[in-house]
Parts: sequence; C-alpha cells; structure tokens
Amino acid sequence: EDRRCWCRMIVWGEADPHFGPEWGRRLYETIPGATRLEMLPNTGHLVMEKEPEEFVRLLREFLQQSAGSARRLIEP
Repeated sequence: EDRRCWCRMIVWGEADPHFGPEWGRRLYETIPGATRLEMLPNTGHLVMEKEPEEFVRLLREFLQQSAGSARRLIEP
C-alpha cells in the first residue's frame, strides 16, 4: 500500500505573457494530485522572482498543510 501524499500546488502568474491564466487552470484540472491553484494577480511568468515573499508564504502554507495530510495517512 502506497501511503505517500502526492499533493501538488500550482502557482501561476495571471499576467504571464507566454502562458496565460488558462494554462494554469488547465494544468490544475489535468495534473493528477493537483490540490491547489494559486493565481497571482499582476504577476508574469517567473512568479518566484516577481513575488518572492508571496511565493514563499504560499509554499510554506502548502507544505505545512501537506505534512498534516501525510501524518494522517501514516499514523494509525
């Protein structure tokens, strides 16, 4: 039995000039295990460079939630 948590979060820039927000939504809908989609307004392609504080905040929050989910799967 595989008890790993394969949660995935997608962080997307709404103003991405190469791949607009519809690409982020499409990935969210088609990637198995995608549990969260975050669209950052007024942000382009490189969200981690344009909005580093917000990216780190979202990542920390997601990892904390994912760790809680993983503990529930592992603990009897």
